[in-house]
Amino acid sequence: MSGNIKTPIVPKAPFFKSINTEKSALRSILIAPAINIIETDELYLLSIAVPGLKKENFNIEIVNNIIAISAIKEMESLVSVNGLCEYDYTNWTRSFTLPEDAEVVFAKANYEEGELIIRIPKGGISETEKPLKVYVY
Repeated sequence: MSGNIKTPIVPKAPFFKSINTEKSALRSILIAPAINIIETDELYLLSIAVPGLKKENFNIEIVNNIIAISAIKEMESLVSVNGLCEYDYTNWTRSFTLPEDAEVVFAKANYEEGELIIRIPKGGISETEKPLKVYVY
């Protein structure tokens, strides 16, 4: 992981609840990448291993303290033994409820070496009713 955060990884905070229905929860587990959530004194950091994509493939929006992270990539033809492909992270969406102290207007994201990292500083209530787009650099 890039950056210079030297705090230990802590268990996923209870307020980072996935916004998936029971039906879509199994589907998201099967086709969506796992997300590591780290909390430090200054920020929340979401780290997603998604190799093979470009920053243009991602869409990140925050509305009412819910962050929706998605990726869409045009499917390439895959040739596999017996016609079975068990992983495909080309089209997926994950949504989480953010903590109340997340300063969403200062959220930043970057994609480097196959890892999408989203940094959301702590520091106040900045809930927004209009969609807030987080650009990936």
